[in-house]
Amino acid sequence: MDENWGGSPVDLSFNDAIIEGVYIEELKKAIEERGLDVPPFYGLALDDESADMEQIISGFRAFVKSIA
Repeated sequence: MDENWGGSPVDLSFNDAIIEGVYIEELKKAIEERGLDVPPFYGLALDDESADMEQIISGFRAFVKSIA
């Protein structure tokens, strides 16, 4: 039995959940199965209240420049 299941909710920070979800895993798998290159993915931290909008936009612009 997993000790993390059940009981009171645990307070998690945003850094605890920086992983790809099932949808993205399956999307990448489907792309690769078709012999295609997986495009670069970037997650905008729009739901992170501690992130400043300018920081979010700056990080996204840097990502776009890095793949252009």
